[in-house]
Amino acid sequence: MTQPSWLNQPVFGFGVWPNQEIEVSINDVEFTLRPQTISSQASIHLNLAAQNLELNEANSLINKLLSLMCFCSDQPYWLGSNGLSGTVTKQSCFPKEQLRPFNRRIDKFPETLYLLDNTDHLISLALYREGKISSIYSHALACLSFYKIIEPLKENKGPETLNDWMKPHLKALEHIYPSGMKVLKEKASDKNMPLSEYLFKHIRNGAAHLFLDTKINLDEMHDSEAFYFAMYPLEYMARNYIEEDLKVPTLLDWYKLSRN
Repeated sequence: MTQPSWLNQPVFGFGVWPNQEIEVSINDVEFTLRPQTISSQASIHLNLAAQNLELNEANSLINKLLSLMCFCSDQPYWLGSNGLSGTVTKQSCFPKEQLRPFNRRIDKFPETLYLLDNTDHLISLALYREGKISSIYSHALACLSFYKIIEPLKENKGPETLNDWMKPHLKALEHIYPSGMKVLKEKASDKNMPLSEYLFKHIRNGAAHLFLDTKINLDEMHDSEAFYFAMYPLEYMARNYIEEDLKVPTLLDWYKLSRN
């Protein structure tokens, strides 16, 4: 009999997570999900030997699950840095580090899940989760992650295609996010740019590059506030692109599919 080799990973996040220990099949691989308690962190466990998986394969599968759950819950998820692999038994628990509880928005966590297998979908969901995690500590990095999701429109079909795609979304945002859009319009006007170009050029470049004529110091409020106000519009457009252009299922659709 093959000796067990358990992968044990603490899980952090603010979205859906089971409120009791359950066994879940993810792409026909058996996992144990443990809840967050008063003293222990939520966690996920897998017997690598029994499932005939390499460590990297298992972690990739877990990350894809967290990215899908991030999109469906619209909340960040991430793995802790103190996971263990190769143990003969499941790690009993990880000390609780997260004060905010998971937000359990479904009655029963699905027992069987089949994750997406389309490469474009998986890349976009990974970037969306990166953006949601980054929004906790870096508005600039969050902007960059959300922008990367819609970047293919510009790279594949040119800036005008992205510009035309953004216009109706920016118009809708004027009603959803009026105060932030007013600030962004003023900043775009200062740069003699239409708002769409300001977002896909100035904000992107400011987050990703350090040009000699536009040195941005994120410790300076004047420099950093543009990313604060741009973060939500870019997230809104990234999410719409994933839902409407890539046709990735929403939380309700994903839950219904998982139960069939």
